[in-house]
Amino acid sequence: RSNLEDYQSLVDEIEKQIEQINWKYTVKDWRPVIYLKGSYDFKEIFPFHKIADICIVSSLHDGMNLVAKEFVSARSDLNGVLILSKFTGSSRELEQALLINPYDIESFAETLKMACEMPPEEKKARLRAVEELQAEVQTDINSRLREQTVEVLVAGVKGGKAHGRDRNDKL
Repeated sequence: RSNLEDYQSLVDEIEKQIEQINWKYTVKDWRPVIYLKGSYDFKEIFPFHKIADICIVSSLHDGMNLVAKEFVSARSDLNGVLILSKFTGSSRELEQALLINPYDIESFAETLKMACEMPPEEKKARLRAVEELQAEVQTDINSRLREQTVEVLVAGVKGGKAHGRDRNDKL
């Protein structure tokens, strides 16, 4: 998609807007928008999640977006707001995030304003709920993996085979 002319034009416009915002509102070493272009692993992005007041995942179509979950896990102080496109798979899980329709620009702007003005207690309550849900999901996944592992082991013992090998086969 980065080779498409329309996409590149949009990226150029976004970068221009960010430059204008940062030029207008930067104070000393602080700038309001940190724009990271490219692909980063969790270790590289973690420090930015740790200091971000707001994380916006505005995908138009996506699977289980890990950025949202990484943001929540990085905010151990629970002091941040997650804005999440309703078109991401993770929006079905992370209902305490502020959900947006990225096509609805006015509503998106209102939600961003709400996030900027959100009282600290509400931020903490929302992120705590998301964090607890993530822990429940992880516990459920771990339980299912344990159950499946036991089933495979029991089936292997009963059938005398494990992963296609007979118990008496040499490794």
